[in-house]
Amino acid sequence: MEYLYCESSFGRGSEGFAEWKAPKTEDQAESDEVEQEVEFESITEEPKLEAKETIKKYDKLMQLWADIIEKGPSWEPGILDMKRKAVGTLLHTLGILDKKGKCDIDKLLELSGYITSLKETPIKDKYYPKFDKFQKGYEEAKEENGVLFDDLKGRGEDIQTYLYGLGIVMDNEIVYESIFENDPIRKGKFDKVENGRHRVASMESLGKCGYFMSHPWIKTVYEK
Repeated sequence: MEYLYCESSFGRGSEGFAEWKAPKTEDQAESDEVEQEVEFESITEEPKLEAKETIKKYDKLMQLWADIIEKGPSWEPGILDMKRKAVGTLLHTLGILDKKGKCDIDKLLELSGYITSLKETPIKDKYYPKFDKFQKGYEEAKEENGVLFDDLKGRGEDIQTYLYGLGIVMDNEIVYESIFENDPIRKGKFDKVENGRHRVASMESLGKCGYFMSHPWIKTVYEK
C-alpha cells in the first residue's frame, strides 16, 4: 500500500487509513518532554473499522446539530436536552471538547479535514497493476465485450486513464461508499449492464491483468 500521511493528532494507520486520535490537551502537551513519532501499525482491518466508526460518529454529530438548529425551537424541553446531551457525548468521544466542556473549533476543523481525506483520497494497493499493463487488459476486455465498451467515454480525461483511476476508487471501501453508496451496479437480462458500465469495464480490464475485485461494498443488483 501507498500510505496517506496525516500529521499532528492523527496517527498513521495501516491500509492507507489514518487513525483518528483525540488531540492532547494543553496540559498533556506541556508534560510531554519529547514528542514521540507514531509508528506504523501492522496491516489489519482495525484501522479501516476505526475510521468507519469515526465517520459514523462525525456524521451523527453533524446531523444532530442540524436537527437542533432546524427543529429544536419546536421540541419539548426534555427532547432538546436529550439531543444536546447526545451532542456532548459525541464531542467527548471524538476528543474535540475544550477545557470548559465546549466544542473546540480548531479540533473540529482538524477532524473535518481528516474525515474529508478519508472520503476523498483513494489509496492505490501496491499490487494494483501498472498503467501500461492495465492498457493491455483494457484492449483485451474491449475485444471480448465490445457492447460494454461501445461509446464509453472518460469524464474529463481519456477513457483508459479514467477507468484506471476508477479502479483505485473501487478498491477503497470508504471512498467508494462515499460516492456510490446509493448507486449500485445494475444488470438486466442476459447480464446486460444497465447502470455502472464504467465500473464494470474497469473491473473487467483489471481482471485481464489478473487483478480481481470481489469486494462486498461493490454491490450489484440483478433486475428481472
